[in-house]
Amino acid sequence: MIKIKEYKEDCVFCGRQANSKYNFETESHIINCENCGDYKINMEGTSSVQTIPVDQKHIIAGYLRELNELGLEAPLITSENIDIILSSSMIPKTVLEKLDKLLLYFERNTTYIYQWVSINYEHTAIAYAKSSEELKNMIEAIENNDYIFKCNEPRVRGFENEESNGEKEKYRLTLEGLSEINEIKDEQVIDTKQCFVAMWFGDQMMEVYNNHISKAIRDSGFEPLIISAKEHNNDICDEIIAEIRKSKFLVADLTGFRGGVYYEAGFAYGLGLPVIYTCKKGWFTGDVEVRAKRADTGKDVIIESPNNLHFDIEHFNFIIWEDEEDLYKRLKNRIEATIR
Repeated sequence: MIKIKEYKEDCVFCGRQANSKYNFETESHIINCENCGDYKINMEGTSSVQTIPVDQKHIIAGYLRELNELGLEAPLITSENIDIILSSSMIPKTVLEKLDKLLLYFERNTTYIYQWVSINYEHTAIAYAKSSEELKNMIEAIENNDYIFKCNEPRVRGFENEESNGEKEKYRLTLEGLSEINEIKDEQVIDTKQCFVAMWFGDQMMEVYNNHISKAIRDSGFEPLIISAKEHNNDICDEIIAEIRKSKFLVADLTGFRGGVYYEAGFAYGLGLPVIYTCKKGWFTGDVEVRAKRADTGKDVIIESPNNLHFDIEHFNFIIWEDEEDLYKRLKNRIEATIR
């Protein structure tokens, strides 16, 4: 039985009180911070954070919050990856890029036109802000550009029973704001011909990639990128995120049901990038068995009997392929029909 101790402590990045669990087996802290979101950090990482300049801690807070907002699990924070996080392509490098992040936060929390979004000025990480004062100034800046509209009513329908933890205001995106967000997203993918491919790296599937998936992408006028084929010195998860953000669209092949493929497709989906889902027929229907030879007897044994795809995505318009030529033709047709 895994021993876990629960307690409260100050978040090492923003200083606000957070719920914490210590896992004695992994020797890591599991933190739930209202500002930064959920993250894990080990003892060495906690010690290393103490050496980070104060004016950089809020950057990591913003990074963690954005991953949480996108529904992605933050990597375990260690002494070895703090510098990698600080150099992540996700992190805004200028004041204007921080304002873009704030607008995208509004969009993620808007599901219908003129929906009110509650802003807690203590949650500075939503825009990589250093302080509540900076967040207020950022809000004022995009309000002055008519990108958001402030609610001046004391109570707004739908927020009557909302508890007040910290200073809050309510805003909604204007049509000008929605238009600006579209421009931000267009700038992220403008001129790029890159297609990120998320898939199982098994020998058979790599042969399918080399001879058919990559060919379908190139024959459609785009350049495929698979992370195993790229030279890099960074943390692999950070490199994946960086390359997806630089891509025009993503091909996600769910053959093999690899969790990383779900992760990468979900990240692309959260960015608003088109995702083309493919899967070999037997894996899609669950009519396949994975076998391996036992080391002691040399006999084949079933090591996995997969279920169907996760129900969250099985309703998407999959290319369910039976052989490699079928995959090539249908993938090429789908790209040419849907990607501009």
